[in-house]
Amino acid sequence: MAGPALAGPGRLVRSGPRTLLTDASRTASDRLIAGDDVVVVDLSPLLARHETGFARTVVLGDDLRRHQLVEDLAGLLGHAQEVFQRCGSITGRLLHAEVRDLADEGGWSLGSGHVGRITGTLITDEPEALPETDLIAYKNSRPLRRTDRSGFPAHWVMEIHLMDETHGYGGTLKQLLDLA
Repeated sequence: MAGPALAGPGRLVRSGPRTLLTDASRTASDRLIAGDDVVVVDLSPLLARHETGFARTVVLGDDLRRHQLVEDLAGLLGHAQEVFQRCGSITGRLLHAEVRDLADEGGWSLGSGHVGRITGTLITDEPEALPETDLIAYKNSRPLRRTDRSGFPAHWVMEIHLMDETHGYGGTLKQLLDLA
């Protein structure tokens, strides 16, 4: 099976070492998916070029560490949702630190300077070029529970990208933080 099988604006399948790439790296050439690969299916943005993302990682084969990646992604998302619900004044900086610290404990590194963004944000090729207040990132000291630029309650997409650079693979989990 050739990958990226669903390549195009907002639809991307990455496998093997290509799972270390971020969304901004959409120009990678095709690659055959192998029987023991990690595969990331990224279906975002779902509404024009506005962030409403959904991405999942699946593992082919029996490698326990790769399967642990998928479990850890889900665990990090669950933890982030729990912290977000429990702490009404959580900032982007604090939630980013929670996710980063748990990723470190699992032996993973974060593949991006952020772990999410506000919904409705116009996607750019450089997410870090967005205003820091639009990202769940170290530089965002504003509370996540607030109104967006249109005056509506802000909603957030978690976008967790974990990497094992030593072994040449990564995984992504992307879904709504607060409406799931």
